[in-house]
Amino acid sequence: MRKIIFNHTKDGDVPIPYYKGGEVQTHLLDFLICRYHYRTLLRAELRSATPITIKNIAHHVAYLINIFEENEDEHGNNSPIDYREATFELVSQIITSLHDDYEWAGESLKIYAGSWRLFYEFLTIEGVNHNMVFPEKTLIQQRTDKDDDFLSHTRKNVRNTEIETAVPDRYCVKRDDYRNSIISMEQWFQLYAYLYKVDPVYAVMAATMMQTFLRIGGVMQFPNGITKSNKHWKRYAQLKQSKALYQRFNYIKKGQSPSNCMVHVSTMKMIFNEYLEPLYQKRQELYLEKYITKKNAKKQNRDSSSKFTWLNKNGTPVSMRELQDAFKKASDALDFEVTPHTLRHTGATQLLYRWGKEKGIEITDANSPDIHSWLQYQLGHQNLATTKLYVTTVHRLQSENVIFELLATTLPTSLEGVNVTPEAINAFERAKEAQDEFMTGRIKDENYPGAA
Repeated sequence: MRKIIFNHTKDGDVPIPYYKGGEVQTHLLDFLICRYHYRTLLRAELRSATPITIKNIAHHVAYLINIFEENEDEHGNNSPIDYREATFELVSQIITSLHDDYEWAGESLKIYAGSWRLFYEFLTIEGVNHNMVFPEKTLIQQRTDKDDDFLSHTRKNVRNTEIETAVPDRYCVKRDDYRNSIISMEQWFQLYAYLYKVDPVYAVMAATMMQTFLRIGGVMQFPNGITKSNKHWKRYAQLKQSKALYQRFNYIKKGQSPSNCMVHVSTMKMIFNEYLEPLYQKRQELYLEKYITKKNAKKQNRDSSSKFTWLNKNGTPVSMRELQDAFKKASDALDFEVTPHTLRHTGATQLLYRWGKEKGIEITDANSPDIHSWLQYQLGHQNLATTKLYVTTVHRLQSENVIFELLATTLPTSLEGVNVTPEAINAFERAKEAQDEFMTGRIKDENYPGAA
């Protein structure tokens, strides 16, 4: 798979983009040189850029081209798209995914989209054929404050500002809580039952995200044994034998920076009972007998030595797109919106409330520093402001007397009215037990980081 990397061995105004193997990405390099040294050829109003800005723009554009290279078809097979063949429809899907599944802020998305737009404008100027057509920017007039403009008597106090339209305005609305991004426990178990009916692996991956607060990119890296990043990883039987209540999971989070979270023994038990013990061996056999013989497996350098935790019923490694599609279909079928990121917010909100009750700590802004020191271990948040969103969510739900609808202590007592198979009902009941065991066990575990 071709992927753009940069030459960081030499200091320079413009970073040199290479494909792995040594081939220079000349279109991107020429664009960066033009942006730095000949910016007016792109747009007359462009301001000069520092080398740091040029490096940021370089990584923005490389990020998009690399996503095109990593594109997957509807079956989860790698189907790279040439950046010259890509359309704005695909860019729009990427923007939506970054916002919904990875929680990128609208303003950050606009910065990236601005770099992408300018790159394609450069290709047009250079006469490079491509299919990308960004929507027209919106031009608005803004009045300057006369009190702050010392020359206002000699010029008009109006300036034109272009607004990036590639990112929907609703993505830029400042959020102060997660109330619209969580589901009730009733809805959670409806989701679990639906995903289990389609393929148990989706339900187990969903439950793992619910219990660990991992983003979709994190759960895709979940190990089934010792790996390079998790050299001391224990499987469920080993963890149970050691009598440890949790273990640390190391992974790469968004932005390609390392992170980690704690995985409770009850989560390992759930994964083992619902997926590994009854299903994994057969799926691994299908992977070895059928999947690795396919062209796509060879194209992605997947062979018998490759290890994947999550395999679908065909023995194919579950892809990020495949899991996202399962959630989209569940949303349509269940008549409520749910994404993989919804489970992160829901699990964190539940646990924060119950932790506060157990420790006798009121969930308010006044206690945000103490709460942040505990919750950041699992969520991977460095910024206190992000943790405060969960604090505000719990506080407002308590004020509105609807917090109880979200707690595991008020789980539905039956699946009455939910049309699922007997197997899914059994899975539902087991999931209830595992969820309650997980929540209770981790809160009371004094050795867990921040529990005391």
